[in-house]
Amino acid sequence: EFQHRIPYLLEWLEDLNWPVAIHVAFLLRQQEPAILRPYISKVLQGTDPLWKYNCLSQIVFYWPKNHVELLKLDLMKIAFYPSEDEKAEETNLIAKDILKK
Repeated sequence: EFQHRIPYLLEWLEDLNWPVAIHVAFLLRQQEPAILRPYISKVLQGTDPLWKYNCLSQIVFYWPKNHVELLKLDLMKIAFYPSEDEKAEETNLIAKDILKK
């Protein structure tokens, strides 16, 4: 089932320089946000600021506002209480942009 492959597909977004990364992001953007939410939330609660940035900029940024609400707590934490690494990768800025939409 596709849902069980989501964590493995999200791993491709750890580095957008990988040739397949953009294609995987496009595939994941076509999925129902409610299905992706727990997996993206896990990434957002992790420690890799670039992976967080990539998930936010390549997937969540494209979600309608009502679906963004599914990640509101994770987004608020990153936007308003970012780690130094999140600031360095500007993950907090993309989180703020998404919350403003």
